Amino acid sequence: MGMLALLPALNFLTDNKTLPLAREIYRLSLHETQNFPFFVMSINITRIALQAMREGCLNRECNKRKQVLPILNIFYVGLFYYLFQIWKQQHKTIRDSGFVIKDLEQFAKKHPKQILHNLNLYFAEKKSPKQSPSNSTHRKQAATSHNTNLTFASVCEMKPKAEEPSL
Repeated sequence: MGMLALLPALNFLTDNKTLPLAREIYRLSLHETQNFPFFVMSINITRIALQAMREGCLNRECNKRKQVLPILNIFYVGLFYYLFQIWKQQHKTIRDSGFVIKDLEQFAKKHPKQILHNLNLYFAEKKSPKQSPSNSTHRKQAATSHNTNLTFASVCEMKPKAEEPSL
């Protein structure tokens, strides 16, 4: 896999659309009991995405959009999102990681369309809360200033937010 293992992760961490999800996943990877090695998991997810592509599971989507690398990248994000949901909702720990990765691999090959659909639902849900005009303007200004002052930070430099108490 070599350098290709890094491309989807780099895209995931630098794309404004996917960065909030990356941060959520990273925070979970630092959780006291549910922690996992973020980048090791990322490399495993890249391997699964590449394997699905090699086996033709993404051919329909690649042909439909007439793109390959963007499909690989978004499928990678979809797989990470799926893993995140399983990990968080089922309270997985590092001891479960082998089983989770194996299940993820099987699910990815059998249901690639559902992986992409679930990710699209996540993005739609994040967009749906109505914003006040002033909040929207503030976000546009922040995005504009962010785009002009690009600085790259390692995933380790991202500070996790305090956990919210569970009910």
